[in-house]
Amino acid sequence: MLTPEQFVATPLGDRVVQEIERWVVLSLSDDSKDWHEMNENFHQHIDDVHQLLARMTEAELWEIVEEEAFDVEGGVLCDCPQHRCVEFCPAEGWHSRWFKPWSLDVADAILQCEASAWWADTWDRRSQVCLVERAPTCPGEFTSRNRALSPPEVVLWTSSAVQDRPSTEEGYIASDYWRSMFENELESWRYYNIDINPTKPVYEIDSQSDWARLCEFAPVVMPKYQYSGYVEPDWARVAKEWSGVHVTVNGLISCLNVEVPTSSGLAMMAHWLYERTAWLEWSVTGFEQLPDVPGATRMPRSPVPPRLREVAGRVPLIPPATDLNDDLPSVSVYGSVS
Repeated sequence: MLTPEQFVATPLGDRVVQEIERWVVLSLSDDSKDWHEMNENFHQHIDDVHQLLARMTEAELWEIVEEEAFDVEGGVLCDCPQHRCVEFCPAEGWHSRWFKPWSLDVADAILQCEASAWWADTWDRRSQVCLVERAPTCPGEFTSRNRALSPPEVVLWTSSAVQDRPSTEEGYIASDYWRSMFENELESWRYYNIDINPTKPVYEIDSQSDWARLCEFAPVVMPKYQYSGYVEPDWARVAKEWSGVHVTVNGLISCLNVEVPTSSGLAMMAHWLYERTAWLEWSVTGFEQLPDVPGATRMPRSPVPPRLREVAGRVPLIPPATDLNDDLPSVSVYGSVS
């Protein structure tokens, strides 16, 4: 189970904490002069954090995680030692030097709220959805070229349905990156509800240790490209043991762009970006096409939704039309390093 200490010690978890802090600051402050004071005294607003999270739906909180995952993936590996793998490091001593004290309180509020209750769900707890150009097809063959790529190629991908959204993949489809590559093909892509054979064995990745064990089961060094030298699972060998590999939201937060020690060297999960399952063999028993291509009208990163601007019963102080992303001081959870 993901702890607050582990949550804030990963690049993605750290960014999610900062974004929740930003939402609270924007919800409570109508004067830019208040922002600095609120940032320095944020411990007084932990109740407001709980109020904000209590109003969030699964989709609203997931959207924050998903958007921050894009930023983590697009950046460089953090040099902070605690981002090297908290499960293999002492849990005490580092956060008092690197983090402001309330970071753990914010992380705990995130992990305890109803909107995050599904983050550890196994693949079979939720409806599975896939996005394909024509119709779901059998996975292809693993070769010497693709057997160590991350995420794996030649597989059928599914992701879980989320409250108010058809799939955790929707934000990826609406991203500028995806549209720049496939904009001309968007109209031919469709979402399908997928029925999976429940007897098929699936490996669940919910923590860094889960990822490490999978890499140790069938280790292979990645080809020489962006993340050369890291240990990855040999997907051809993994496919002989499991029909699918599922990364939960907790697994994504724990592992994305984090160096994880294994008996064969350092491993790193890269490019997964959202909760999903890679089906290494055909496990589909039926499928049904959904009517639209979700995400086609989804807006880019938006300010705090008007419904959530009222925190702890207070009147919203920032007009909905205000561009909250302009000239906004950063709300950092990092303290000074002595």
